[in-house]
Amino acid sequence: MKKYEVDFNERLKYEADFFKARLIKIKDEINLNIPDDRIDAVRNFSLNLGIDVNNKVILDCGCGTGELSVVLALLGATVFAIDICEENIKITVERAKVNNVENRVKAFVMPVEKLTFNGGTFDFVVGEFVLHHVNVESAGKEIFRVMRVGGKAVFHENTDKNKIIILFRWLLPKTYRLRDNLEYPLRKEEIATLKTIFNGRLSVYSLSFHFFQLLDILFKRRYILISKFISKIDSFLAKGFPFLKRYSYYHVLLMEKKRLNNSAPTPITIDI
Repeated sequence: MKKYEVDFNERLKYEADFFKARLIKIKDEINLNIPDDRIDAVRNFSLNLGIDVNNKVILDCGCGTGELSVVLALLGATVFAIDICEENIKITVERAKVNNVENRVKAFVMPVEKLTFNGGTFDFVVGEFVLHHVNVESAGKEIFRVMRVGGKAVFHENTDKNKIIILFRWLLPKTYRLRDNLEYPLRKEEIATLKTIFNGRLSVYSLSFHFFQLLDILFKRRYILISKFISKIDSFLAKGFPFLKRYSYYHVLLMEKKRLNNSAPTPITIDI
């Protein structure tokens, strides 16, 4: 994969520039306020995992413009948000102020592979679509190091499980692509690496069947009715054929930092 073939600092600069350029295109469309349904979705998702973020210290890796960081702060957490793009960090800080949680959100320009926090700092580490951008072994070791014993890491990622989706991804014209040229969906081997780092305590499961929804990229997600219709197709298929969830483009990785004498967790739904 290309992300492993380039110099670390060169990759950081390339991706920071990529996200800066993309941010310039969409900056006027960013709503700094957090809708109630987003807060409810994160709250329900956390509770389903047995996680209560209130009064917890959380690291948000690859925070982007800080939406998740601010949501977690609104739910009572103290959040340390990191991203390699300085412009993203500036918006994260601004978003925190707009939502009156600036005292609960601290934002830093920092790569996941080289965290400057002390070991055992965080109750939880989270991230949305970040691990497939980074050196998974380096990042995994750093995430494990800064977690407290008993802490959990939750990452929402795309994977290469469905080869049809991977083909579609590469056939997309450049004008429709949301990715840079170095990243690649998380691979089975990379998930195995994380499982080793976390001493076997890693589970992979799917939130839903996310397949035809990728066609919405062709419409640049501008038409609500089309988006809802495509989403309903995936939901219908998931209900009728639950096994299809394992071929979803998106999965959740749940990792736990436990003492070595503790038994490994039972996967929640599927192993990739």
